[in-house]
Amino acid sequence: MTRMVVIDDDPYVRRGVAAFLGECAGIQVLAVLDHEAALLFGRRWREIDLALVDAADDSRTDDQFPGVAVVEEIRRQCGADHRPRVMVVTGHAYDEAVRRRMREAGADYLYDRRSLMDEQAMLSAVLRPSSVLAAPAGRTPEEERLGISRHTRVNAAVAYALAENIPSRLARRENPRGRVWDRIREEFNQIARLATVNSDGLPPDRAQDEPSRRQLNRFLTWATKVKRPS
Repeated sequence: MTRMVVIDDDPYVRRGVAAFLGECAGIQVLAVLDHEAALLFGRRWREIDLALVDAADDSRTDDQFPGVAVVEEIRRQCGADHRPRVMVVTGHAYDEAVRRRMREAGADYLYDRRSLMDEQAMLSAVLRPSSVLAAPAGRTPEEERLGISRHTRVNAAVAYALAENIPSRLARRENPRGRVWDRIREEFNQIARLATVNSDGLPPDRAQDEPSRRQLNRFLTWATKVKRPS
């Protein structure tokens, strides 16, 4: 018996998926949650075999990929003695920011939501998952332009940025030469480990250890915002 939890920001989607899977032999749906409730599920994560996690919620103004925090919480609560399978389903499966952040968080599988519209495809993915969330062979062009490398810690950087209210400060155009910004940029990059680059992805003309405010803004937009078709 596969004991599972369904997490999605859309109440109709999560209830519909849970109703279908709950009627299938060999599956027991223990809970149907939104992202906030999933973060409060606590040690009950130790009771499950599979978490079906929606990655995005584009109605948010801070981090539009709340599924990342859910995956991190599952791994934190379960520790090394119990590792439930985490299957991410999203309409943004080809967004490299989503893929990178889910790998860092500890997700096992990632599916494009459109590939699971058929009920049999959904059932097969749940019982016999195969879309392993593998790391790419190298950096994408966008990652290079942002100064992201294999050493960069995207999720930790996002967590620090939100805790320090960096997106709002960037939007307010606070004094970029103040000591507060010097501290923020230094602490941010101790965590993020970005290479400093210009908007074209090339090193700056003058040597600098911390990313500029412009680079910070580009990185956070890439990491936390749903991308719209151009």
